[in-house]
Parts: sequence; structure tokens; C-alpha cells
Amino acid sequence: MAGWIRIPKRQIKSLFNGIIKISEMDAGDLRIKNVGAPSDDGDATNKTYVDGVAGISGVVKADGTVPMTADLDLGTSKIVNLGNPTAPGDGANKTYVDNNGGLTDPKTNKVLRGKIQLIGEDPTTVTFGAPTAATFETGNAGPYDMSSPGHEGTIIVNPNGEGNVTKQVLATAGGHESGNIGTDPDMSAETDTKMMISLDGEAAVEVECDWTSANSGDNIAAAIQTAWRAALVGTSQEGALVTCAFSTNKLVFTSPTLGLNSAVEITRAKADLDVCDELKIGPGGGSEVASTGNVDDITNVTPEEIVAIFGEQAEFDVEVTDDDKLKFTSTAVGNGSSFVVGDGTFNTVLDLTPTDAFYGGIGLGYGDIELVHSGDDEYTVGLTKLGVAQASLAGLDLSVANKTATQFEVSCETAASEAVVDVIVLGKIVEA
Repeated sequence: MAGWIRIPKRQIKSLFNGIIKISEMDAGDLRIKNVGAPSDDGDATNKTYVDGVAGISGVVKADGTVPMTADLDLGTSKIVNLGNPTAPGDGANKTYVDNNGGLTDPKTNKVLRGKIQLIGEDPTTVTFGAPTAATFETGNAGPYDMSSPGHEGTIIVNPNGEGNVTKQVLATAGGHESGNIGTDPDMSAETDTKMMISLDGEAAVEVECDWTSANSGDNIAAAIQTAWRAALVGTSQEGALVTCAFSTNKLVFTSPTLGLNSAVEITRAKADLDVCDELKIGPGGGSEVASTGNVDDITNVTPEEIVAIFGEQAEFDVEVTDDDKLKFTSTAVGNGSSFVVGDGTFNTVLDLTPTDAFYGGIGLGYGDIELVHSGDDEYTVGLTKLGVAQASLAGLDLSVANKTATQFEVSCETAASEAVVDVIVLGKIVEA
């Protein structure tokens, strides 16, 4: 029975209208030939039909092996997740087109443009992003020795053209004052010679006086001062120029420290030779002279103390930098933001120069963009004054200087000019 397929009896399920129904069949690697094209979903099919559906012709495959043979109409749908183009014929995504602006110059893939107004002082800083605030730092870092000019010395700044803001550093000495010991006291025959004195809150030292020549108020004060300085030798306060003077019938003890840390406290000596009652000092009738000020020690003023002296200001903020300098920042931005350093008496200490001016940057509004600013790819800036008649152009030549990746400066021949200027920048974005 050549040419026939033998179907075992057990596989024949039924015979109806000439159709044999079978449950399963093993073809044994043989082919079924001359199968027609299918019409119903359950029909068997032939190779020609399968090849056509699988993409040999007329079907685009996901692996890119089958090219388009005609235009593709997407209707209103989008192609999403498209990468950046590399070859001239590649499709481009929105980000690439936005960043390159349709430019074909290999040195230029970004155009920035906008209008600025010169600030009336030279130069005007123009930033690619948002307008910036005027800011400056002191040249010197803290802590600062402000003993010269000392108490009531000044720091002066003029923020945003609103007028000078003046702040004083205040620091007076603390001390101790005796009771009234008369106009002509005499201690030259006195046997009690000792007292305990604490300077600036440190441990008290025993002061033993030599009254040999102490036959007047001035001589008593001189004897106390000599003994007090000698008692400090060998302590952490050795060399401190403590003083004792006689004034208006009283002994006046004074700390050399100026500021809130300054203090003199007198207590009784531990031995039997205490002299507090005779001199009306300490518990014998003396009184503390409190120090005043807004810093602890004028020879060691911290940047943080100066920030506290300025306090909250409407026009600007003051902060301490990581390297312990003072940083002033305007609360305004752009054209209205500025600082001018005043003639403060602490300018030398802080390393500030009177009349130095600092201005905010005018922003073009392009966010955190950076452009190449060196070599062959350095960006180009074009400037055109707007609304200036030909007869008024004299003295308004413009130039560009101090380019960085995020800003540049515009100078005008007339430094006081507040002309409106059209700006265009052609450059290349700094690659991340």
C-alpha cells in the first residue's frame, strides 16, 4: 500500500461524511504535502503561509532583521524610549533636539538668549541660570584680635542701596572696687598682708603685699598691683597686666581682659593675715564691677560672635564659612542685589576695603546648564544695546570678560550705564 499512511485502529475515533477523526498520530519525521492555505483558526497550514506571517515578507521583526519597505503611519501614537542618535540617519529624541537646537556647527550645540539691564556699576555679571545674590567674604579668617581700635569699633556695609548698616563690637573690663578708705590711707604699719584674687573666673591666687612704702592711697595700690602680678607667675595667667589704682578714696582692681569673660573676685585669705576688712575689699566691703559687651574677649573674637552681633537683617544674611571667614549674602537677587563696604574701623582686621562693591548676577533663566569656556570650543557671547538712538551710542561700547562655565561679565564704556542689552550665547554643553 505504497503512498498510504497507515493509521492504527485504536487512533480512529469515528468516521463521518468521509472524514476520519483520530485522537493522535505520529508522523515519524515524514511530511504532509499539498496542504492548502488555512481559512479557519483551527486549520492546519502550509510553509508559504507561515513564512509570510513570520516576517519573511511584509512583517517587521523585533530583532531588526527585517527592514521597512514603505512609510510607517503612526497616526497620533508616539515612539517612546528612543535613544540618542549617533549616525546621521538616526531618529532623534526630544531631549537631544532641545539641547542641540537644530545647530549643525560641531562646536555649538546650545543657544542661550535673553535681555539684561546693566546694573549701573561695572561690571554686570550674567549667569546662564537664575539671577543670583550679591555676596562677599572677609579676606581674613577668625578668630580676630579686635583690641585695636577696640571697644565700640565698627563694621559697616550698605546692602542693596538701602543705606549703611553699622554694627559695633562692645567690650569693657570687669573689676572690683573697695569701699571708701579715706583720702589719705596708710598701711605702712599694718601686719595683715594677704587676700585671694580670682581673675576672669580662673582659680584664685593668694596675693601677699609688702606695705613698707604703703603710706598713701597710690602707694597702697602700687603695692597690691606688684604683689598681684607676682602671684600670677607660674599660672596660666602669667603676664596678665592686671592693675590696681586709687581713685576717689577707693581701690579699683581691673582685669586686662575686655569682654564678657572679664572679672575680678576678691575673697579672704586662708591664713590669719587677711586684709579684706582693713582695705574694705571683697567680703570686707568691696563690690564687683561687671564687664559689659557683646563678645567674650576682644582679643579673640570668633566669627560666630560677629554673626550674633549682626543678628537677623531684612536685607542680608551673615554666616561663617568652612574656613572661618565671614560671608555676607544679600536677600535680593539680580539687579537689586548689591553690597558696598563702608568705612568701618575694623576693615583692616577683617581685610575689607572701603567702597568695594559686589553685585548680584543677572540670570538668563536656563537652569543648571554649563558651557565649555576654554580652548577651541569656548562659547561666544553677542551683545546688542536696545532702544538707543544712533546719536546716543557714544560711550556705550560693550565687552565680555571673566567667562566661566556658568556665567560671564559685561563691561560698558560708561560704567554707570543702565542700558538694556540683548544677549545671545552660542556654545557647547559640558558633557557629564
